[in-house]
Amino acid sequence: MSNHHYTAISLIALILLFCGPPVVSAQAECTQECQAQLSWQGLEDFYIYQENIGKVIEANLVEQEPSNRTEPVDLWISIQAPSQDTFYLTPLSAAPFSAEPQPFKTSVALAPTTHALQLPLDEFPLKIGGEYILSALYVKAGTTEVTDDTVVHRSNVAIEIVFIHNATKPVL
Repeated sequence: MSNHHYTAISLIALILLFCGPPVVSAQAECTQECQAQLSWQGLEDFYIYQENIGKVIEANLVEQEPSNRTEPVDLWISIQAPSQDTFYLTPLSAAPFSAEPQPFKTSVALAPTTHALQLPLDEFPLKIGGEYILSALYVKAGTTEVTDDTVVHRSNVAIEIVFIHNATKPVL
């Protein structure tokens, strides 16, 4: 099976995890209940693990203006590893990733927000090379996005794919 096929399977699994079937597009425009547009900024496509030990991947998750949100939201950020395991970004610097579903931030203020994120590469789930799919989603405050059947999305699902390689850069 080609890597592109695994990429498509990973993306479909992630969309189903966040949105439930049926889903037309992970970047679809929000409905009236879904009032914010999120996007990733500052991520590179490719990282080399050996050269970045002790470093962090810095990124911004940006809520686009104008935002029509009328209530606080919870922010969920997940990372799907090449193994297809899903991990959730936590607010704890000592344990930045967890296999247990949980929001990264709760009760995000009403004003459009930029979330500055630092993802420690040494703590990345599984520390294996391959494709990592980062996803972010606002949900109604207090909603358990993975297990609650009445999930109410308050944003699009922002998806970014990064590749982490275990070896050093080849000498040219």
